[in-house]
Amino acid sequence: MLSAAAVVEEFIDQWHRSDLVDKMPEPMVTDNQGVVELTAIAVYEAHQDKGYASRALRMLTALCDANGVTMKLVVRPLDPQLGLTPGCPANRSADELAAWYDRHGFADAAEPGDDTRTMIRRPRTVSLR
Repeated sequence: MLSAAAVVEEFIDQWHRSDLVDKMPEPMVTDNQGVVELTAIAVYEAHQDKGYASRALRMLTALCDANGVTMKLVVRPLDPQLGLTPGCPANRSADELAAWYDRHGFADAAEPGDDTRTMIRRPRTVSLR
């Protein structure tokens, strides 16, 4: 079993070896006290709406599942003014992003009084059949 930090390293290595490198900037993932935290995922404008972000997210969730690692994120559209993902216009609302993450197994995890939209994904059991 890999630690959360090792899952992040393996994911980045897999991502760099994939054809996604030309379609999207490197997703921003980190180990945050044993939890894989996704802080940004985006696709270059010319490649949007073709499933590339979903492919990258499935790569990451598969690694987390295989290693029993929980994921966490805060739902927020990317702010182009920050310059974190040049060439990737934010074209999804927070509600649309939350629905997308929900389809990938994330669930609302906001604490009472918390105004952020935190979501968590616990590892799914991997069947050996």
